[in-house]
Amino acid sequence: MQEVTTGLVRHGKRDEWGLAVMAWERGKRRAYQFEDGKLRIFREGYFHFLVPAVLAPDEARKRASTLRRQAGVARQARQASIAGAPKVEPSVSFADQVLLFRHLYPEGFQGERWAEEIRGEGVKRPRKGHRERVIEKARELLDPDHLESLAPAKQVAALVKVLKLTDLVATKEVKALAACDEEVAAGIAGSLPELLREGSPTAFTRYVNALFLALDKTPSWSLVTLPCALYQPSEHVCVKGSSFREQAKAFAPKLAARLDPAAHLYHGYRDLARGVHQALVDAGCEPRDLIDVHDFVKITLRPKNLEQLDEARRQAAKTEAA
Repeated sequence: MQEVTTGLVRHGKRDEWGLAVMAWERGKRRAYQFEDGKLRIFREGYFHFLVPAVLAPDEARKRASTLRRQAGVARQARQASIAGAPKVEPSVSFADQVLLFRHLYPEGFQGERWAEEIRGEGVKRPRKGHRERVIEKARELLDPDHLESLAPAKQVAALVKVLKLTDLVATKEVKALAACDEEVAAGIAGSLPELLREGSPTAFTRYVNALFLALDKTPSWSLVTLPCALYQPSEHVCVKGSSFREQAKAFAPKLAARLDPAAHLYHGYRDLARGVHQALVDAGCEPRDLIDVHDFVKITLRPKNLEQLDEARRQAAKTEAA
């Protein structure tokens, strides 16, 4: 093997932390971003524990790039926290979102139109956008015990099979995932079952890093969060980056910033989805699960649908007058 100057190090006594890169240096302190997702700070006198990592050039560059991206996400999050909640105004109020939803689906989440168009219930030939079929397949193929009985390549194949049934992830990402090599497949297999079973921050971070290597770029929020959302739709949510950032302006302003997928941010988005769920219940529209919440956010913030908002307001005013 050849040592390359990527700045990669490892802790001499903590192999389980994985490799690391320096995130910052301030006086007599240095911070290192480790592959287990933790940023650790070392004082002068302890630097000798961090020894250079010797790797093949291609692997070293990939892992260093992943760690630097991870450190950048953490830095953005800290800056956003220090700055406080940004002053952003939602483009449409939540009350108007509910009004538009009732205009588009008068019987709500329990109605026939939603059941057929969105959930795909009772449909003889389900299409890619229907939710029930892919949720059922996810429960079958993404069961953690089932996945752990498979070789890494077959685990990835099972995941790809599920993702191909939905329109929630870009086709390019699914194709890149399907073409990943054995090393990347092993990374996914080493994190996905744990993520599905426990949703731990460490597994989330490892999964994001494995996807980064598969795509050679930052994975979308949808690709990262969809497996858990399909396997446990009442507990987890698929995050649609653009529409969820817009929704966050009203419910959780600190999440409105454009940040890459990270475990602590996901928990914020899940809390956001639960908040929207409760607000819908309070408004008399009860979603079945967080997949319904995802679709509500996406549909009521879609620019094309927002063109119907004035008409929805007029109809609501007529109904109220009558």
